[in-house]
Amino acid sequence: MGADRDAVVNWLHDWFARRGPLPDLPRAEWLDLDFFEAGLVDSFGIMELITAIEQQFGVAFQAEHFERKSFFKLNGLADLIVQIQRGAV
Repeated sequence: MGADRDAVVNWLHDWFARRGPLPDLPRAEWLDLDFFEAGLVDSFGIMELITAIEQQFGVAFQAEHFERKSFFKLNGLADLIVQIQRGAV
């Protein structure tokens, strides 16, 4: 059984918080922020994030997952992780 969505969101938030200061935004806005465009990670950071997620949640991303705009937002990424765990994508 996979992690619940809230646990995934909290883990992602903590991962970003360990990397540096987070934008001072309400939670709803933070969850929909494009973290790559906002400069919270660069291309190397994305690779570190992917590796950390795969290790933490036991998922394996496929190339088509990275093509989704939602991949770069916490809400979308959390949904994707849960869907992969459930075998839905």
